[in-house]
Amino acid sequence: MKYIVCRVRKHRKIFLDIPVVFPDLLVHAVMFEHVRNALLAQWPSRQGYSIRPLSAGSIASIENFGECHGESESLGVKSRGKLDTELVRMADYGSCMRF
Repeated sequence: MKYIVCRVRKHRKIFLDIPVVFPDLLVHAVMFEHVRNALLAQWPSRQGYSIRPLSAGSIASIENFGECHGESESLGVKSRGKLDTELVRMADYGSCMRF
């Protein structure tokens, strides 16, 4: 599996760090554009929002406890290792919120 962490800023302040996990056959840069467009479509007024790829890479197999590693050549960003692993594991519990 691959992943991207998208950093959302609202009026230049960190608003969300959103992890997105997807199959290996997809390209990081293409997936980021789709996620970016989907996020922007949620907010009626897009003013003040910016979204960029913070980190990206691969997720190791279950035998390696699903740890994040590597990089995305298409986005030009690297994995943050343990930080990304914890964010991906806890995303359903609100860990990405930065209010």
